[in-house]
Amino acid sequence: MQFQREMVTKCNQKFGDLTEVITDDSYPDPEEPDPEQYQLGRNLDPHGINRARFDTRVKAAEKQRTKYDLDKRPMFGFIWEHLSRESADKLRRRPDFDTWNNVDPLRLLREIKATHGKNQEFKTPLLTQMDLLASYNRVRQRLRNSPRVL
Repeated sequence: MQFQREMVTKCNQKFGDLTEVITDDSYPDPEEPDPEQYQLGRNLDPHGINRARFDTRVKAAEKQRTKYDLDKRPMFGFIWEHLSRESADKLRRRPDFDTWNNVDPLRLLREIKATHGKNQEFKTPLLTQMDLLASYNRVRQRLRNSPRVL
């Protein structure tokens, strides 16, 4: 999907790691440090150096999670801003639009895929081959005229 590739490029510049929402279809989760790796305890870490390193990693993961939460709404707005008017109207017609509107970029991307995926464009009755042929036959172009419907 071309829209997805463009959004990855544009969102990477503004939102960094949160852009993984577009490609992975899930929110990134910063890794919590494993306490087993840091040898915590009075006997193993008498000066508390490992404990300080562990606490720093925990705070960094929490800070990243908070940043992701704060960037969700701006990312939703950024993606919504780049939708065409027709696509936005199509999404507004979804029955549960009010529950996820302006909040969740992951849900927005899933709804875009649901409404704009392959063969989703033609949920109205399909034109038959005969209808297409009849329409084609009604269009004529003369030597110095543009095509017109007869």
